[in-house]
Amino acid sequence: MRLQNHFIMPASKEQQRAKKYYESQAKKKREIQGVSREKFEEILEKFYFEYCPKHGFYRSISEAKKNSGYFIYPWQTEIAENYIRSVFRQQSMDLTISIMRQVGKTEMVALCTAFVFEYFQHYMGVPIAIAVFAPVKKTATIMFKRSTMYIDRRYISPDGDTKERKESIKGDTIDLFGIYDETKGSTVEGNTFDVIIRDEAHLGNDAKFNDEVEPTQFTKRGPLIRIGNGAKAKCDYYASVMRGDDYDTDTQHNYKLVRYTYRECRPVLEQLADRGLTTARTRIQKVDNYIKQKGSKNIDVLKNIYCKFVLEYGNVLTEDQIKKCAVEFTDFDPKKGGHLFMGVDIATLHDRTIATVMDKDRNVIDWIVVKERDTVAHTREQMEHLHHMCEERGYSKHFLAIGVDSTGLGAGGVVEILEETFDCDIIPYHFSSQLKHDIYESAIESVSTDFIENRVKLPSLHPHYDKFVEEWVNLERHELPEKKFDTFRAPKGMDKFDDFCASYAIVWDLRAKEYSYYDLNQDKDDFKPIPAPVPYVHYTHYLTPDHTSENQTVSLH
Repeated sequence: MRLQNHFIMPASKEQQRAKKYYESQAKKKREIQGVSREKFEEILEKFYFEYCPKHGFYRSISEAKKNSGYFIYPWQTEIAENYIRSVFRQQSMDLTISIMRQVGKTEMVALCTAFVFEYFQHYMGVPIAIAVFAPVKKTATIMFKRSTMYIDRRYISPDGDTKERKESIKGDTIDLFGIYDETKGSTVEGNTFDVIIRDEAHLGNDAKFNDEVEPTQFTKRGPLIRIGNGAKAKCDYYASVMRGDDYDTDTQHNYKLVRYTYRECRPVLEQLADRGLTTARTRIQKVDNYIKQKGSKNIDVLKNIYCKFVLEYGNVLTEDQIKKCAVEFTDFDPKKGGHLFMGVDIATLHDRTIATVMDKDRNVIDWIVVKERDTVAHTREQMEHLHHMCEERGYSKHFLAIGVDSTGLGAGGVVEILEETFDCDIIPYHFSSQLKHDIYESAIESVSTDFIENRVKLPSLHPHYDKFVEEWVNLERHELPEKKFDTFRAPKGMDKFDDFCASYAIVWDLRAKEYSYYDLNQDKDDFKPIPAPVPYVHYTHYLTPDHTSENQTVSLH
Protein backbone atom coordinates (compact mmCIF):
# COMPACT_ATOMS: atom_id res chain seq x y z
CA MET A 1 0.00 0.00 0.00
CA ARG A 2 2.87 2.32 0.80
CA LEU A 3 4.18 1.73 -2.72
CA GLN A 4 0.84 2.75 -4.17
CA ASN A 5 0.70 5.89 -2.04
CA HIS A 6 4.23 6.72 -3.12
CA PHE A 7 3.13 6.90 -6.75
CA ILE A 8 0.11 9.12 -6.07
CA MET A 9 1.92 11.57 -3.86
CA PRO A 10 1.49 15.16 -5.07
CA ALA A 11 4.50 16.83 -6.63
CA SER A 12 6.65 19.04 -4.49
CA LYS A 13 6.33 22.80 -4.75
CA GLU A 14 9.66 22.90 -6.60
CA GLN A 15 8.42 20.31 -9.10
CA GLN A 16 5.14 22.17 -9.53
CA ARG A 17 6.96 25.45 -10.17
CA ALA A 18 9.24 23.74 -12.74
CA LYS A 19 6.27 22.14 -14.45
CA LYS A 20 4.37 25.41 -14.55
CA TYR A 21 7.42 27.21 -15.93
CA TYR A 22 7.96 24.69 -18.74
CA GLU A 23 4.24 24.70 -19.58
CA SER A 24 4.29 28.48 -19.84
CA GLN A 25 7.40 28.32 -22.00
CA ALA A 26 5.79 25.73 -24.27
CA LYS A 27 2.63 27.87 -24.50
CA LYS A 28 4.74 30.92 -25.25
CA LYS A 29 6.48 29.08 -28.07
CA ARG A 30 3.17 28.04 -29.58
CA GLU A 31 1.83 31.55 -29.42
CA ILE A 32 4.80 33.48 -30.79
CA GLN A 33 3.86 35.74 -33.66
CA GLY A 34 5.76 36.20 -36.86
CA VAL A 35 7.56 39.46 -37.52
CA SER A 36 6.02 42.19 -39.64
CA ARG A 37 6.70 42.49 -43.34
CA GLU A 38 8.98 45.45 -42.70
CA LYS A 39 10.94 43.58 -40.02
CA PHE A 40 11.24 40.57 -42.34
CA GLU A 41 12.76 42.78 -45.04
CA GLU A 42 15.22 44.05 -42.44
CA ILE A 43 16.15 40.47 -41.47
CA LEU A 44 16.57 39.49 -45.11
CA GLU A 45 18.80 42.48 -45.71
CA LYS A 46 20.90 41.53 -42.69
CA PHE A 47 21.27 38.02 -44.09
CA TYR A 48 22.32 39.10 -47.60
CA PHE A 49 24.54 42.07 -46.79
CA GLU A 50 26.04 41.14 -43.41
CA TYR A 51 25.83 37.41 -42.77
CA CYS A 52 26.52 36.11 -46.29
CA PRO A 53 29.59 38.32 -46.95
CA LYS A 54 30.93 37.30 -43.55
CA HIS A 55 31.05 33.73 -44.89
CA GLY A 56 32.20 34.58 -48.41
CA PHE A 57 28.87 34.80 -50.30
CA TYR A 58 27.98 37.88 -52.38
CA ARG A 59 25.05 39.10 -54.45
CA SER A 60 27.23 40.83 -57.05
CA ILE A 61 29.79 39.27 -59.36
CA SER A 62 32.25 42.11 -58.80
CA GLU A 63 32.14 41.62 -55.01
CA ALA A 64 32.53 37.87 -55.34
CA LYS A 65 35.55 38.28 -57.64
CA LYS A 66 37.08 41.06 -55.53
CA ASN A 67 36.90 39.02 -52.33
CA SER A 68 37.55 35.58 -53.93
CA GLY A 69 34.14 34.50 -52.72
CA TYR A 70 30.99 32.85 -54.05
CA PHE A 71 28.26 34.47 -56.11
CA ILE A 72 24.72 33.77 -54.85
CA TYR A 73 22.81 32.08 -57.69
CA PRO A 74 19.09 32.77 -58.34
CA TRP A 75 18.04 29.34 -57.06
CA GLN A 76 19.98 29.98 -53.85
CA THR A 77 18.13 33.27 -53.41
CA GLU A 78 14.82 31.44 -53.82
CA ILE A 79 15.82 28.87 -51.21
CA ALA A 80 16.95 31.53 -48.73
CA GLU A 81 13.87 33.74 -49.01
CA ASN A 82 11.44 30.84 -48.54
CA TYR A 83 13.41 29.36 -45.64
CA ILE A 84 13.87 32.65 -43.77
CA ARG A 85 10.29 33.78 -44.44
CA SER A 86 8.87 30.55 -43.02
CA VAL A 87 10.98 30.84 -39.85
CA PHE A 88 10.63 34.55 -39.04
CA ARG A 89 7.16 35.18 -40.45
CA GLN A 90 6.00 31.93 -38.78
CA GLN A 91 4.49 30.47 -41.95
CA SER A 92 3.97 26.72 -41.84
CA MET A 93 5.68 25.39 -44.97
CA ASP A 94 6.79 22.28 -46.84
CA LEU A 95 9.85 23.54 -48.74
CA THR A 96 10.92 21.03 -51.39
CA ILE A 97 14.24 21.59 -53.16
CA SER A 98 14.91 19.68 -56.39
CA ILE A 99 18.07 21.09 -57.96
CA MET A 100 20.88 19.48 -59.96
CA ARG A 101 24.04 18.54 -58.11
CA GLN A 102 26.95 20.86 -57.43
CA VAL A 103 25.27 24.25 -57.83
CA GLY A 104 25.09 25.24 -54.17
CA LYS A 105 21.72 24.06 -52.82
CA THR A 106 23.24 22.30 -49.80
CA GLU A 107 25.52 25.26 -49.10
CA MET A 108 22.65 27.74 -49.04
CA VAL A 109 20.43 25.61 -46.80
CA ALA A 110 23.38 25.21 -44.42
CA LEU A 111 24.05 28.96 -44.41
CA CYS A 112 20.38 29.75 -43.72
CA THR A 113 20.31 27.17 -40.94
CA ALA A 114 23.28 28.78 -39.22
CA PHE A 115 21.67 32.21 -39.62
CA VAL A 116 18.36 31.26 -38.03
CA PHE A 117 20.23 29.41 -35.26
CA GLU A 118 22.10 32.60 -34.36
CA TYR A 119 19.30 35.17 -34.84
CA PHE A 120 15.96 33.46 -34.11
CA GLN A 121 16.07 34.15 -30.39
CA HIS A 122 17.21 37.72 -31.01
CA TYR A 123 14.08 38.54 -33.05
CA MET A 124 11.53 36.07 -31.61
CA GLY A 125 12.52 35.98 -27.93
CA VAL A 126 12.64 32.17 -27.60
CA PRO A 127 15.20 29.47 -28.53
CA ILE A 128 14.97 27.57 -31.80
CA ALA A 129 15.17 23.78 -32.23
CA ILE A 130 16.46 22.44 -35.55
CA ALA A 131 16.68 18.78 -36.61
CA VAL A 132 18.70 17.41 -39.52
CA PHE A 133 17.94 13.86 -40.65
CA ALA A 134 20.49 11.58 -42.30
CA PRO A 135 18.82 9.14 -44.70
CA VAL A 136 21.17 6.13 -44.68
CA LYS A 137 23.42 4.52 -42.09
CA LYS A 138 27.00 5.85 -42.25
CA THR A 139 25.93 8.53 -44.73
CA ALA A 140 28.27 11.53 -44.69
CA THR A 141 26.37 14.13 -42.67
CA ILE A 142 27.28 17.01 -44.95
CA MET A 143 24.27 19.17 -44.15
CA PHE A 144 24.77 18.98 -40.38
CA LYS A 145 28.52 19.56 -40.60
CA ARG A 146 28.23 22.53 -42.96
CA SER A 147 25.48 24.15 -40.95
CA THR A 148 27.43 23.92 -37.71
CA MET A 149 30.61 25.03 -39.48
CA TYR A 150 28.99 28.40 -40.26
CA ILE A 151 27.75 28.96 -36.68
CA ASP A 152 29.84 31.39 -34.69
CA ARG A 153 31.64 29.27 -32.07
CA ARG A 154 30.93 31.91 -29.43
CA TYR A 155 27.26 30.89 -29.51
CA ILE A 156 28.00 27.23 -28.71
CA SER A 157 27.89 26.07 -25.10
CA PRO A 158 30.92 24.01 -24.04
CA ASP A 159 28.54 21.41 -22.60
CA GLY A 160 26.47 21.24 -25.77
CA ASP A 161 29.13 20.57 -28.41
CA THR A 162 29.07 16.98 -29.70
CA LYS A 163 29.26 15.28 -33.07
CA GLU A 164 25.47 14.98 -33.25
CA ARG A 165 24.29 18.02 -31.31
CA LYS A 166 25.13 21.71 -30.99
CA GLU A 167 23.48 23.77 -28.25
CA SER A 168 23.84 27.48 -27.67
CA ILE A 169 24.32 29.10 -24.29
CA LYS A 170 20.68 30.31 -24.43
CA GLY A 171 19.20 26.94 -25.37
CA ASP A 172 19.10 26.95 -29.20
CA THR A 173 19.73 23.45 -30.55
CA ILE A 174 20.58 21.70 -33.79
CA ASP A 175 20.52 17.89 -33.71
CA LEU A 176 21.43 15.13 -36.13
CA PHE A 177 19.23 12.03 -36.35
CA GLY A 178 19.01 8.93 -38.55
CA ILE A 179 15.88 7.53 -40.20
CA TYR A 180 17.31 4.41 -41.83
CA ASP A 181 15.65 1.02 -41.38
CA GLU A 182 18.18 -0.33 -38.88
CA THR A 183 17.44 2.44 -36.36
CA LYS A 184 15.59 0.83 -33.45
CA GLY A 185 13.46 3.29 -31.53
CA SER A 186 14.42 6.95 -31.68
CA THR A 187 15.35 9.87 -29.51
CA VAL A 188 13.24 11.99 -31.89
CA GLU A 189 9.98 11.08 -30.17
CA GLY A 190 9.16 13.51 -27.40
CA ASN A 191 11.04 16.37 -29.05
CA THR A 192 9.55 19.43 -30.72
CA PHE A 193 11.28 21.14 -33.64
CA ASP A 194 10.87 24.51 -35.32
CA VAL A 195 12.83 23.42 -38.43
CA ILE A 196 13.14 19.93 -39.90
CA ILE A 197 15.66 19.26 -42.67
CA ARG A 198 15.62 15.97 -44.56
CA ASP A 199 18.74 15.74 -46.68
CA GLU A 200 18.81 13.29 -49.64
CA ALA A 201 15.05 13.13 -49.22
CA HIS A 202 14.56 10.36 -51.78
CA LEU A 203 16.47 8.00 -49.45
CA GLY A 204 15.67 6.74 -45.98
CA ASN A 205 12.56 5.24 -44.44
CA ASP A 206 9.46 7.27 -45.35
CA ALA A 207 7.23 5.35 -42.93
CA LYS A 208 9.62 6.00 -40.05
CA PHE A 209 9.86 9.68 -40.97
CA ASN A 210 6.09 10.10 -41.19
CA ASP A 211 5.46 8.22 -37.96
CA GLU A 212 8.22 9.63 -35.76
CA VAL A 213 9.47 12.88 -37.24
CA GLU A 214 6.62 14.87 -38.76
CA PRO A 215 4.54 14.90 -35.52
CA THR A 216 7.42 16.71 -33.76
CA GLN A 217 6.43 19.85 -35.68
CA PHE A 218 2.69 19.75 -34.97
CA THR A 219 2.84 22.65 -32.48
CA LYS A 220 5.22 24.79 -34.58
CA ARG A 221 4.95 26.98 -37.64
CA GLY A 222 8.20 26.53 -39.48
CA PRO A 223 9.62 24.78 -42.54
CA LEU A 224 9.93 21.09 -43.25
CA ILE A 225 12.70 21.11 -45.84
CA ARG A 226 13.28 18.23 -48.26
CA ILE A 227 16.48 18.37 -50.32
CA GLY A 228 17.37 16.29 -53.36
CA ASN A 229 17.38 16.15 -57.16
CA GLY A 230 15.65 13.11 -58.66
CA ALA A 231 14.98 9.51 -57.61
CA LYS A 232 14.74 5.94 -58.88
CA ALA A 233 11.43 5.14 -57.23
CA LYS A 234 8.21 6.72 -56.03
CA CYS A 235 8.55 8.13 -52.53
CA ASP A 236 7.38 11.04 -50.35
CA TYR A 237 9.97 13.28 -51.97
CA TYR A 238 8.59 12.43 -55.42
CA ALA A 239 5.06 13.26 -54.21
CA SER A 240 6.16 16.63 -52.82
CA VAL A 241 7.90 17.54 -56.09
CA MET A 242 4.83 16.52 -58.07
CA ARG A 243 2.61 18.69 -55.84
CA GLY A 244 4.64 21.80 -56.63
CA ASP A 245 3.56 25.20 -55.26
CA ASP A 246 0.30 25.06 -53.36
CA TYR A 247 -1.54 26.56 -50.39
CA ASP A 248 -4.02 24.75 -48.17
CA THR A 249 -6.57 27.34 -47.04
CA ASP A 250 -8.03 25.04 -44.36
CA THR A 251 -4.74 24.43 -42.57
CA GLN A 252 -2.99 27.62 -43.75
CA HIS A 253 -0.06 25.51 -44.89
CA ASN A 254 2.27 26.52 -47.69
CA TYR A 255 3.85 24.14 -50.22
CA LYS A 256 6.86 25.62 -52.02
CA LEU A 257 8.92 23.93 -54.71
CA VAL A 258 12.33 25.25 -55.78
CA ARG A 259 13.22 23.19 -58.85
CA TYR A 260 16.10 23.83 -61.24
CA THR A 261 17.39 21.12 -63.59
CA TYR A 262 20.42 21.56 -65.83
CA ARG A 263 18.12 22.86 -68.56
CA GLU A 264 17.20 25.80 -66.32
CA CYS A 265 20.61 26.24 -64.70
CA ARG A 266 22.74 26.16 -67.85
CA PRO A 267 21.39 29.38 -69.48
CA VAL A 268 21.85 31.22 -66.17
CA LEU A 269 25.40 29.91 -65.83
CA GLU A 270 26.16 30.92 -69.43
CA GLN A 271 24.99 34.48 -68.78
CA LEU A 272 27.05 34.69 -65.62
CA ALA A 273 30.09 33.27 -67.42
CA ASP A 274 29.73 35.91 -70.14
CA ARG A 275 29.71 38.54 -67.37
CA GLY A 276 33.04 37.28 -66.06
CA LEU A 277 32.11 34.64 -63.47
CA THR A 278 34.71 31.99 -64.25
CA THR A 279 33.27 29.46 -61.80
CA ALA A 280 30.06 29.41 -63.85
CA ARG A 281 32.02 28.55 -67.00
CA THR A 282 33.87 25.83 -65.12
CA ARG A 283 30.60 24.31 -63.91
CA ILE A 284 29.23 24.18 -67.48
CA GLN A 285 32.38 22.52 -68.81
CA LYS A 286 32.50 19.97 -66.01
CA VAL A 287 28.83 19.04 -66.27
CA ASP A 288 28.93 18.85 -70.08
CA ASN A 289 31.94 16.55 -69.85
CA TYR A 290 30.18 14.41 -67.23
CA ILE A 291 27.13 14.04 -69.48
CA LYS A 292 29.31 13.23 -72.47
CA GLN A 293 31.27 10.59 -70.58
CA LYS A 294 28.33 8.95 -68.79
CA GLY A 295 25.72 9.56 -71.47
CA SER A 296 22.61 11.72 -71.46
CA LYS A 297 20.37 8.68 -70.91
CA ASN A 298 22.46 7.30 -68.06
CA ILE A 299 20.31 6.78 -64.95
CA ASP A 300 22.63 8.77 -62.69
CA VAL A 301 22.77 11.64 -65.20
CA LEU A 302 18.98 11.71 -65.45
CA LYS A 303 18.62 11.73 -61.66
CA ASN A 304 21.51 13.96 -60.58
CA ILE A 305 21.72 16.44 -63.47
CA TYR A 306 18.22 16.54 -64.97
CA CYS A 307 16.44 15.78 -61.66
CA LYS A 308 14.39 13.03 -63.28
CA PHE A 309 12.35 10.43 -61.43
CA VAL A 310 13.25 7.19 -63.19
CA LEU A 311 10.25 5.20 -62.01
CA GLU A 312 9.93 2.50 -64.63
CA TYR A 313 12.65 -0.08 -65.09
CA GLY A 314 11.43 -1.39 -68.41
CA ASN A 315 12.68 -1.28 -71.95
CA VAL A 316 15.94 0.59 -72.47
CA LEU A 317 15.85 1.65 -76.14
CA THR A 318 13.18 2.53 -78.66
CA GLU A 319 13.13 1.64 -82.33
CA ASP A 320 13.29 5.33 -83.23
CA GLN A 321 16.49 5.74 -81.22
CA ILE A 322 18.10 2.82 -83.02
CA LYS A 323 16.98 4.09 -86.43
CA LYS A 324 18.92 7.30 -85.84
CA CYS A 325 22.08 5.17 -85.92
CA ALA A 326 21.19 3.35 -89.13
CA VAL A 327 23.08 3.68 -92.40
CA GLU A 328 22.52 1.57 -95.51
CA PHE A 329 25.75 -0.33 -95.09
CA THR A 330 29.18 -0.06 -93.51
CA ASP A 331 32.29 -0.94 -95.50
CA PHE A 332 35.38 -2.92 -94.76
CA ASP A 333 38.17 -3.07 -97.36
CA PRO A 334 40.87 -5.67 -96.57
CA LYS A 335 43.18 -3.92 -99.03
CA LYS A 336 43.09 -0.67 -97.07
CA GLY A 337 43.34 -2.47 -93.77
CA GLY A 338 42.25 -0.93 -90.50
CA HIS A 339 41.76 -2.28 -87.03
CA LEU A 340 38.79 -4.46 -86.14
CA PHE A 341 37.29 -5.66 -82.87
CA MET A 342 34.94 -8.55 -82.23
CA GLY A 343 32.60 -9.32 -79.35
CA VAL A 344 31.41 -12.92 -78.99
CA ASP A 345 28.48 -14.14 -76.90
CA ILE A 346 28.83 -17.91 -76.64
CA ALA A 347 26.00 -20.37 -76.03
CA THR A 348 26.15 -24.16 -75.78
CA LEU A 349 22.49 -25.15 -75.74
CA HIS A 350 19.31 -23.11 -76.31
CA ASP A 351 20.62 -19.64 -77.18
CA ARG A 352 22.52 -18.45 -80.23
CA THR A 353 26.22 -17.75 -80.44
CA ILE A 354 26.63 -14.29 -81.96
CA ALA A 355 29.73 -12.36 -82.97
CA THR A 356 29.67 -8.61 -83.66
CA VAL A 357 32.51 -7.08 -85.70
CA MET A 358 33.25 -3.35 -85.29
CA ASP A 359 35.95 -1.00 -86.56
CA LYS A 360 37.66 1.79 -84.64
CA ASP A 361 35.30 4.41 -86.12
CA ARG A 362 32.20 2.97 -84.39
CA ASN A 363 30.92 1.16 -87.49
CA VAL A 364 29.34 -2.24 -86.99
CA ILE A 365 30.85 -4.15 -89.91
CA ASP A 366 29.13 -7.49 -89.49
CA TRP A 367 26.94 -9.68 -87.31
CA ILE A 368 27.86 -13.37 -87.55
CA VAL A 369 25.56 -16.13 -86.35
CA VAL A 370 27.96 -18.87 -85.30
CA LYS A 371 25.35 -21.21 -83.79
CA GLU A 372 21.59 -21.07 -84.13
CA ARG A 373 19.29 -21.47 -81.17
CA ASP A 374 18.25 -24.92 -79.98
CA THR A 375 21.28 -26.53 -81.59
CA VAL A 376 24.14 -28.18 -79.75
CA ALA A 377 27.77 -27.47 -80.62
CA HIS A 378 30.97 -27.78 -78.61
CA THR A 379 32.78 -24.56 -77.81
CA ARG A 380 35.88 -25.56 -79.78
CA GLU A 381 33.77 -26.47 -82.79
CA GLN A 382 32.02 -23.09 -82.65
CA MET A 383 35.24 -21.10 -82.35
CA GLU A 384 36.86 -22.94 -85.24
CA HIS A 385 33.78 -22.26 -87.34
CA LEU A 386 33.93 -18.58 -86.37
CA HIS A 387 37.60 -18.43 -87.34
CA HIS A 388 36.82 -19.99 -90.71
CA MET A 389 34.11 -17.39 -91.40
CA CYS A 390 36.41 -14.53 -90.37
CA GLU A 391 39.18 -15.84 -92.63
CA GLU A 392 36.72 -16.10 -95.50
CA ARG A 393 35.58 -12.53 -95.04
CA GLY A 394 39.06 -11.09 -94.64
CA TYR A 395 38.74 -10.08 -90.98
CA SER A 396 41.23 -12.30 -89.16
CA LYS A 397 44.44 -10.41 -89.95
CA HIS A 398 42.90 -7.13 -88.86
CA PHE A 399 41.62 -8.02 -85.41
CA LEU A 400 43.26 -6.01 -82.70
CA ALA A 401 41.32 -7.73 -79.90
CA ILE A 402 38.43 -10.13 -79.37
CA GLY A 403 36.20 -10.06 -76.30
CA VAL A 404 34.32 -13.18 -75.32
CA ASP A 405 31.58 -13.86 -72.77
CA SER A 406 33.12 -16.52 -70.57
CA THR A 407 30.37 -16.56 -67.91
CA GLY A 408 29.61 -20.14 -66.94
CA LEU A 409 32.00 -21.58 -69.53
CA GLY A 410 35.32 -21.37 -67.76
CA ALA A 411 37.42 -18.43 -68.88
CA GLY A 412 40.60 -20.44 -69.32
CA GLY A 413 39.18 -22.92 -71.81
CA VAL A 414 37.54 -20.35 -74.07
CA VAL A 415 40.56 -18.08 -74.07
CA GLU A 416 42.91 -20.97 -74.90
CA ILE A 417 40.76 -22.06 -77.83
CA LEU A 418 40.58 -18.54 -79.25
CA GLU A 419 44.30 -17.95 -78.73
CA GLU A 420 44.96 -21.07 -80.78
CA THR A 421 42.82 -19.84 -83.67
CA PHE A 422 43.21 -16.03 -83.68
CA ASP A 423 46.40 -13.98 -83.66
CA CYS A 424 45.28 -11.07 -81.44
CA ASP A 425 44.48 -10.21 -77.84
CA ILE A 426 41.71 -12.34 -76.32
CA ILE A 427 39.82 -10.64 -73.49
CA PRO A 428 37.46 -12.76 -71.35
CA TYR A 429 34.29 -11.05 -70.04
CA HIS A 430 32.90 -12.66 -66.91
CA PHE A 431 29.62 -10.89 -66.26
CA SER A 432 29.52 -9.80 -62.64
CA SER A 433 26.63 -7.54 -61.61
CA GLN A 434 28.79 -4.43 -61.87
CA LEU A 435 30.45 -5.36 -65.17
CA LYS A 436 27.16 -6.17 -66.86
CA HIS A 437 25.63 -2.92 -65.58
CA ASP A 438 28.58 -0.86 -66.75
CA ILE A 439 29.00 -2.26 -70.27
CA TYR A 440 25.27 -2.37 -71.01
CA GLU A 441 24.85 1.24 -69.87
CA SER A 442 27.71 2.22 -72.16
CA ALA A 443 26.21 0.27 -75.07
CA ILE A 444 22.82 1.92 -74.54
CA GLU A 445 24.44 5.33 -74.52
CA SER A 446 26.24 4.56 -77.81
CA VAL A 447 22.79 4.41 -79.45
CA SER A 448 20.82 7.00 -77.49
CA THR A 449 23.46 9.72 -77.08
CA ASP A 450 22.59 13.24 -78.18
CA PHE A 451 26.16 13.67 -79.43
CA ILE A 452 26.02 12.46 -83.04
CA GLU A 453 29.79 12.02 -83.28
CA ASN A 454 29.64 9.42 -80.48
CA ARG A 455 26.86 7.30 -81.97
CA VAL A 456 27.44 3.86 -83.41
CA LYS A 457 26.66 3.29 -87.11
CA LEU A 458 24.45 0.29 -87.83
CA PRO A 459 24.10 -1.32 -91.30
CA SER A 460 20.35 -1.31 -91.88
CA LEU A 461 20.54 -3.57 -94.97
CA HIS A 462 22.30 -6.35 -93.13
CA PRO A 463 20.11 -9.48 -92.87
CA HIS A 464 20.49 -9.53 -89.08
CA TYR A 465 19.77 -5.82 -88.51
CA ASP A 466 16.09 -6.41 -87.74
CA LYS A 467 16.98 -9.08 -85.20
CA PHE A 468 19.45 -6.71 -83.55
CA VAL A 469 16.74 -4.03 -83.32
CA GLU A 470 14.16 -6.46 -81.98
CA GLU A 471 16.39 -7.69 -79.16
CA TRP A 472 17.38 -4.20 -78.02
CA VAL A 473 13.79 -2.91 -78.13
CA ASN A 474 12.63 -5.88 -76.04
CA LEU A 475 15.55 -5.83 -73.61
CA GLU A 476 14.44 -5.03 -70.07
CA ARG A 477 16.20 -3.22 -67.26
CA HIS A 478 15.65 -4.54 -63.74
CA GLU A 479 16.81 -3.23 -60.39
CA LEU A 480 18.74 -5.73 -58.30
CA PRO A 481 17.60 -6.30 -54.68
CA GLU A 482 20.66 -4.54 -53.25
CA LYS A 483 19.89 -1.57 -55.58
CA LYS A 484 23.56 -0.93 -56.34
CA PHE A 485 23.44 -2.01 -59.97
CA ASP A 486 20.80 -2.57 -62.62
CA THR A 487 20.70 -5.77 -64.60
CA PHE A 488 19.53 -6.35 -68.16
CA ARG A 489 17.80 -9.38 -69.65
CA ALA A 490 15.44 -10.53 -72.36
CA PRO A 491 11.76 -10.69 -71.38
CA LYS A 492 10.54 -14.01 -70.08
CA GLY A 493 8.88 -16.24 -72.64
CA MET A 494 9.55 -18.27 -75.73
CA ASP A 495 11.61 -16.85 -78.59
CA LYS A 496 13.07 -14.03 -76.49
CA PHE A 497 16.84 -13.68 -76.58
CA ASP A 498 19.54 -11.11 -75.86
CA ASP A 499 22.51 -12.62 -77.72
CA PHE A 500 22.89 -9.70 -80.14
CA CYS A 501 22.72 -7.31 -77.18
CA ALA A 502 25.43 -9.12 -75.21
CA SER A 503 27.72 -9.45 -78.23
CA TYR A 504 27.34 -5.75 -79.06
CA ALA A 505 27.85 -4.64 -75.44
CA ILE A 506 31.13 -6.60 -75.36
CA VAL A 507 32.51 -5.23 -78.62
CA TRP A 508 31.55 -1.64 -77.79
CA ASP A 509 33.28 -1.86 -74.42
CA LEU A 510 36.28 -3.64 -75.95
CA ARG A 511 36.70 -1.02 -78.66
CA ALA A 512 36.55 1.80 -76.06
CA LYS A 513 39.14 0.15 -73.82
CA GLU A 514 41.49 -0.97 -76.57
CA TYR A 515 41.22 2.39 -78.31
CA SER A 516 42.62 4.04 -75.23
CA TYR A 517 45.38 1.41 -74.91
CA TYR A 518 46.68 1.13 -78.44
CA ASP A 519 47.81 3.83 -80.84
CA LEU A 520 45.30 3.08 -83.54
CA ASN A 521 46.94 5.47 -86.00
CA GLN A 522 49.81 3.05 -86.47
CA ASP A 523 49.51 -0.31 -88.16
CA LYS A 524 50.50 -3.49 -86.38
CA ASP A 525 53.87 -4.87 -87.46
CA ASP A 526 52.34 -8.08 -88.73
CA PHE A 527 49.64 -6.35 -90.79
CA LYS A 528 49.27 -8.16 -94.14
CA PRO A 529 46.44 -6.56 -96.08
CA ILE A 530 44.65 -8.90 -98.45
CA PRO A 531 44.83 -7.72 -102.09
CA ALA A 532 41.46 -6.90 -103.65
CA PRO A 533 40.56 -8.92 -106.76
CA VAL A 534 40.07 -5.83 -108.94
CA PRO A 535 40.96 -2.14 -108.47
CA TYR A 536 38.56 0.13 -106.59
CA VAL A 537 36.65 -2.69 -104.99
CA HIS A 538 35.25 -2.96 -101.53
CA TYR A 539 33.64 -5.84 -99.70
CA THR A 540 30.15 -6.03 -98.30
CA HIS A 541 28.92 -9.33 -96.98
CA TYR A 542 25.19 -8.92 -97.08
CA LEU A 543 24.03 -6.77 -100.00
CA THR A 544 22.43 -9.44 -102.17
CA PRO A 545 18.89 -8.69 -103.38
CA ASP A 546 17.43 -11.69 -101.54
CA HIS A 547 19.89 -11.60 -98.63
CA THR A 548 20.79 -15.24 -99.29
CA SER A 549 24.51 -14.76 -99.84
CA GLU A 550 26.79 -13.27 -97.22
CA ASN A 551 29.76 -12.66 -99.54
CA GLN A 552 29.41 -10.38 -102.51
CA THR A 553 31.98 -8.21 -104.27
CA VAL A 554 30.70 -4.87 -105.51
CA SER A 555 32.63 -2.79 -108.05
CA LEU A 556 32.76 0.93 -107.47
CA HIS A 557 33.20 1.91 -111.12
